[in-house]
Amino acid sequence: MSISEAIVDSISGNIEELRKENIELSKQLKDVREEYEELFLSHDSLGKILENRDKEKAEAIMGLVELMVGAFVSGFVDKNNPTISEIYQVARNHVKDNYGTELTKKLVARKDGATGYVHQNNSFKVLNRRKGG
Repeated sequence: MSISEAIVDSISGNIEELRKENIELSKQLKDVREEYEELFLSHDSLGKILENRDKEKAEAIMGLVELMVGAFVSGFVDKNNPTISEIYQVARNHVKDNYGTELTKKLVARKDGATGYVHQNNSFKVLNRRKGG
């Protein structure tokens, strides 16, 4: 075998190795692209889920307000300036009736001026106390 034949054989061998390596790298690149697309799509989906969740929260709040306005407009209630505890109770009932969730604590205002939550075990947690109370 001449030197030129040996060089051609060596180069041919190197070319074949490089071709195989190129095929393997192309497969790896395809896998990485698929993983990236999957992550991108899941990130995009998560953003849409969070956006929908915020929209649902906003609609829930507006539903509560519309309920209160509707009760006044229809004459079901005769005043349009409810107390904080009345708003809280309407909200509790709204959540229970529309979302099937009963809240475990209740906001109350005591005669001594303290406002707080009464839990199911009847413990009372003071949120604030009116001056003079």
